[in-house]
Amino acid sequence: MRSSKPLMQKFIQIFLVFFTLSGLYGQDNTEIANENYNKGMASFSEENWGAAREYFLKSFEAVKHTQTAYLLSCTLMKLDQDQESREYAQYVLDNQPALDVTFQNIAKQIIDWADYRDGLRMSASMRRDGPSTFTPKPVYPPKQTPLPDANPWTAPAKPQPPAIETTASSFQPDPNMWYRLTNSFLGDGRSLDTYSGTDNRPFMGQTGNYSGQYWRFTAVGNGYYRMTNSFLKEDRSFDTYSNGENQPFMGKSGGYSGQFWKITRLDNGYFRFTNSFLGDGRSLDTYSGEVNDPFMGQTGNYSGQFWKLTPISRIK
Repeated sequence: MRSSKPLMQKFIQIFLVFFTLSGLYGQDNTEIANENYNKGMASFSEENWGAAREYFLKSFEAVKHTQTAYLLSCTLMKLDQDQESREYAQYVLDNQPALDVTFQNIAKQIIDWADYRDGLRMSASMRRDGPSTFTPKPVYPPKQTPLPDANPWTAPAKPQPPAIETTASSFQPDPNMWYRLTNSFLGDGRSLDTYSGTDNRPFMGQTGNYSGQYWRFTAVGNGYYRMTNSFLKEDRSFDTYSNGENQPFMGKSGGYSGQFWKITRLDNGYFRFTNSFLGDGRSLDTYSGEVNDPFMGQTGNYSGQFWKLTPISRIK
């Protein structure tokens, strides 16, 4: 009968070789991840989305790091690959990344956007007259939220400090005054307005003498106000939908919590807008990109959430 000792020694030798190679392979993986991440960042800054995608994919495959997944998700969104972008954004959220809340919120917005686009395609496929031609802009990292410029394995992003709120709801607008609403992100050149037509959707229009930019605040009790404008009169009020995105719209005036707005004074003459329906965790904000439509973003220290109220004229 042959002794099993030589066989056992051979097995141990193979195991040690395998263990050593595994350690080297892991080290090589980190180097590959770093190299491709840096190349991806360079391509990203040059808006070379195709190259950035390839580099980030290689980096993520080598070391599945959440910050790389975040950047990969943003890149894929830029390439209109919504569902694939959604998968990486979901990975970011599922793995509790060492990213601050700003980037986590953008990942959530990417997921919401992908779901919205998927629903849009589904509804279009059911139309007899073919797909809809309406293609809204994606939620892409806002200008006020810079992308991380550090290697994710050396310097994780620092958390954003919350906005300093001096009083809870101290601003009391004059009910007999028209106000203009602008924010710090877009400046005085763009004002909150409403489209004409059937849906009267809110948007940030070029500042001008337009009745849709004349806003009135009417107290409804408990420190809340109703927002109406001169164009649509008192029959339509600024409201938010109850679906996942909670987009603002001009709804039929009534006793709806989405129409009850709290105006919170911030520093430097700015105010935050939240409503009773969504609570203080969501604030009126505006998207970046070509279309700066208003949306209800996660409350934070974002310039799109810092609103200025400028009196225009007395209501006659």
